[in-house]
Amino acid sequence: MAGKEVLNTDKKIIDIAMEYGYDSQDSFTKAFKRFHRFTPTKVRNNGATIKDFAPLRVNLILSGGYTMEYRIEEKEAFKVIGLKDSFKYESAEQDVPKLWKKFFMKSAFSKINAKYSVNIDTTLGCDLFDYVIGDDYNAVVKIPKDFEIIEIPKLTWAIFPCIGKASESIREINQKIFKEWLPNSNDYEIAEGYNIECYFNPKDYKKGIDDEKYYCEVWIPIKKK
Repeated sequence: MAGKEVLNTDKKIIDIAMEYGYDSQDSFTKAFKRFHRFTPTKVRNNGATIKDFAPLRVNLILSGGYTMEYRIEEKEAFKVIGLKDSFKYESAEQDVPKLWKKFFMKSAFSKINAKYSVNIDTTLGCDLFDYVIGDDYNAVVKIPKDFEIIEIPKLTWAIFPCIGKASESIREINQKIFKEWLPNSNDYEIAEGYNIECYFNPKDYKKGIDDEKYYCEVWIPIKKK
């Protein structure tokens, strides 16, 4: 709760410390850093990630009860150049990999990398969604045949780090976001129908995207409730 206060309000750190039962800012900062890995000042000024604790719930099984790291960033509108197609949710698991294969075949002779995959469902409930694989738009780079320029609007994003084999870590984080974090959040809700996966350079890792230390991110557009 203190982490959210630091991230989402302009209250003085000392006032937040007193509110949550600490007798000094120093003792609060030490406890805060032990839990969140960063000081309150760094979280507020530099956008460092904090941990959020999903409440433990009892259905027929136990769920939640874990910590999630995320940071909040407001990003200006930006453009992505990529390969785009539309899919049905019910068949996406089989169809999306085909678009990835097509992307790598077409991008092999260009300077366009797979930095993002963007899921676009502006209706937030349609059976169809658009899926884009691409890179930051660069006006100098010639647009390959069949590639499109997509503009992502200015939004506030909750950014969740994923560490590990990409296919597994991204799936796990998405499940936690939509099954636990969002349903239990008292602060945020989905703002727009976008879901972005941001991939860091696989060449920086021994096993590429299958490396146990591979880093990527899931971006979810949010707004305060």
